[in-house]
Amino acid sequence: MPRTITIKGTGRADIKPDLIIIRLSVGSTDKNYEKASDAASERVTALKAALTGAGFSEDALRTSDFGVDTRYESIRDKDGNYRQEFAGYNCVYRLTISFASEPGNLSRAISAISSSGAEPEISVSFTIKDTTSAYAEALTNAAMNARAKAETLASASGASIGTLISIDYSDRRPDLVSPTNFRMADEAMPLMAAKCTVPDITPENINVTDTVTFTWEII
Repeated sequence: MPRTITIKGTGRADIKPDLIIIRLSVGSTDKNYEKASDAASERVTALKAALTGAGFSEDALRTSDFGVDTRYESIRDKDGNYRQEFAGYNCVYRLTISFASEPGNLSRAISAISSSGAEPEISVSFTIKDTTSAYAEALTNAAMNARAKAETLASASGASIGTLISIDYSDRRPDLVSPTNFRMADEAMPLMAAKCTVPDITPENINVTDTVTFTWEII
């Protein structure tokens, strides 16, 4: 039976974000379903118009989800007892817009959204377009790390590594998102609508880490 050495290699890649994704949620509630749906749709139309007017393409704003649920509220009667009363249908659109992480783009998008009158919930994340290359760089570095450790250990033991026997890898691929957070309180929306600008943000790099286990013959 051949002598072997098994080493786990760890590889990292430090990637600069080049893509901004804004997620939006807009909705409306009314006891009449058509009124709730129409009002929510009007908010989406207002968002699209504002973003198009700011120079983004007409199809830049995409719908990722549309949901309808029913709302109830607790009502206290004259006897002090509570009962559930139908409050209306809640129609919600969840939308995304993505664009290159270039100076001025984020400010332009946030200003347009804020001036649209749609009053959406907003979240912003910084990521990368080419995730495949990022994962490949981390894997390549993991392989180099494992081989370097194996060669060091074998050499220190008066031997050397020979044929590669096996590679053990579990493809995890976590989301590649910068740890930089962008928060905007509801109170800031009127200021943005008044043409105040969002400062350009340089997000933290995305750290991609992966591990691979290799087994070599020792000769």
